[in-house]
Amino acid sequence: MQFSLSSLSQLASVSESDRRDRASLLFTISFTYNEPVAFYEYVYDIARAAEKKNLKILWHSNGSINPEPLKKLLKYTDAVTIDLKGFTEKFYREVSAAKLEPVLKTLKIIKEKGVWLELVNLYYSHI
Repeated sequence: MQFSLSSLSQLASVSESDRRDRASLLFTISFTYNEPVAFYEYVYDIARAAEKKNLKILWHSNGSINPEPLKKLLKYTDAVTIDLKGFTEKFYREVSAAKLEPVLKTLKIIKEKGVWLELVNLYYSHI
């Protein structure tokens, strides 16, 4: 279900009981657009709270996260989308000033933990 800006503003003007009824339609929280690892503690706290409300959690990342915080967050995660920007260390170093190996390690951990995983491979037409 998607909400338009006008429906969100209407939500702010309805009674508390109506607001609770509409909030009950929420079933997934997604962290995307901004790298969720950059505000890890916030994402982790929300994910833990969401589990208590039977809400699903998904997040979209570049995959550069240390193994221990990743494993901790995956306990409360239902799905992850990882941007796999390339397939070589050279590409990662030259194009994104990053390393491929940590991303590959992240992918392996997500797979081992049995969390739904989507890979996005961006196409760079100018490279």
